[in-house]
Amino acid sequence: MNFDALAGWEEAAEHVPPWTPGAPPRPALRLAWAAGCAPFVRVQGVEVVRISEMLAAHTIDALKERGHQPDPVLITLPRYCIEVLVPLASTTVWFPHRYTTCTAAVLMRCPAPEVTSGRWVAGRTWTRSPGTGLPLTNAHALAGAVPEALARWHDSLTARIEGCAGDRPTPGPHRKDTRP
Repeated sequence: MNFDALAGWEEAAEHVPPWTPGAPPRPALRLAWAAGCAPFVRVQGVEVVRISEMLAAHTIDALKERGHQPDPVLITLPRYCIEVLVPLASTTVWFPHRYTTCTAAVLMRCPAPEVTSGRWVAGRTWTRSPGTGLPLTNAHALAGAVPEALARWHDSLTARIEGCAGDRPTPGPHRKDTRP
């Protein structure tokens, strides 16, 4: 898996139109979304936490168990990650975890807010339309859920490895003439 995909393309484009979730898009962005595209936009007014697909399901489960709704989340198949919108200044509470990154004014390919689960554009879909007035994901809760997700992922991986080893038959006794 390419973990460099989490780093983003922040320096790749100088003149990418900004977009603030919940605000009306600029005309060019509105036309691109109407054409069914997922253009590059510089997301403003929020920060974006990218979480590798290995931890995504465990992180979402840990958040829900803690009573937090992890929305809006952009599922991004080409990058093998999810992108969670969090309030501004979340980078101050975020410390680097393996397989995650938190970025402000991030450049991302973004489908229209109406492209929600069940509809996909360029391998991307929102779990809930951003800017619907519901609160963003709590950055403190998300930061606390990631170590738990890492532990769950590690435990599930260990169980799979032990399960594979447990399925193998044990070797029988050596014959006298085959011992070194």
